[in-house]
Amino acid sequence: MNSRFEVGVATMALAGLALFALSAAGNPHAGLQGWLAAAVAWAAVSLGCLIVTLMRVLVGKGVEGGYGPALGAASWAVWLVGLAFIPVLLGLAVLFPWATVPPEGNFQKLWLQSGFFIGRNVGYFLLWTVIAGLVPASGSRPLAVVGVIIVGVTGSMAALDWMISLQPHFHSSIYGMLFLSHAALVGWSFAAAATLFSGRPVAPQIAAGYIIAGVALWAYLSFCQYLVVWNGNQPDEIRWYLLREHHGWGALFWAASLLEGVVPLLFLMPGRVRASRAGVAAIALILVLGGMVEMAVFVLPSFGGDTRSGLSALSAAVGLGGLWLAMFGRRFRKLTATAAETGHA
Repeated sequence: MNSRFEVGVATMALAGLALFALSAAGNPHAGLQGWLAAAVAWAAVSLGCLIVTLMRVLVGKGVEGGYGPALGAASWAVWLVGLAFIPVLLGLAVLFPWATVPPEGNFQKLWLQSGFFIGRNVGYFLLWTVIAGLVPASGSRPLAVVGVIIVGVTGSMAALDWMISLQPHFHSSIYGMLFLSHAALVGWSFAAAATLFSGRPVAPQIAAGYIIAGVALWAYLSFCQYLVVWNGNQPDEIRWYLLREHHGWGALFWAASLLEGVVPLLFLMPGRVRASRAGVAAIALILVLGGMVEMAVFVLPSFGGDTRSGLSALSAAVGLGGLWLAMFGRRFRKLTATAAETGHA
């Protein structure tokens, strides 16, 4: 992570935020929708790295050496994503139908209240930030166990709040686990790409193996949800998929599936590719891109057929991504230096 990287991410942030401001000025509602999609996409990267980091602590790895510094740095940047959700919380009435029309059912009326929604979302990011700062540094396995439970529960709840509640009549008991599997996959892929491109002495086969396992889990859960909805044949649930087949969203849906699932599996099968640092890093970046597209497809079609929100989402993802990468780069350098000093590089 050198000065050219810092200049690049700063340029990325300024250009993305400027384009987002222009697009949002023309259509504030579409702009806020795009911002939500971008915030969810980057939240998934940080949350996924936090999940993998906690699992590493459980097996005695922590954030030292190997892929640890990248995972720790990306986990730590979750606080920035929390700040990015402030516009979302301020714009509840624009984004979420239940904020203006009370939902049916006693539980939904209780759960989907604006004050309660804001309070628990603030709580999510506070908990994740504390866990990301405390558990990896201490290396405590008991704390890691507690952290895994908290992140698993709150991460599932966040998925329901950010995406499912955009269509309150859609129900999926597997949705939270699907989001967590997606987050762990894209988080690990980002950390693997950053580590391999940085030149740290790590084995690319390790990254490739985890990517293949992560893709298999994500694909299995995705198919399970589709199968349950198909067999249930309930109009409110089928509509979730139908909205993602029209107005160009279908093409993005399949593009995300190819980039996040098919392409990594096909290209990582040959042993020579798994042994190639550049090859594994490139596939990992493609997977992260596919994950970003998937989050856009999960969020934006819920608002209808207006594709202008997609342009806002793209510029917001670039702008927010530039800021996120700047924070990541600083923390990555610090953790890398610490690992070198302690002999774990």
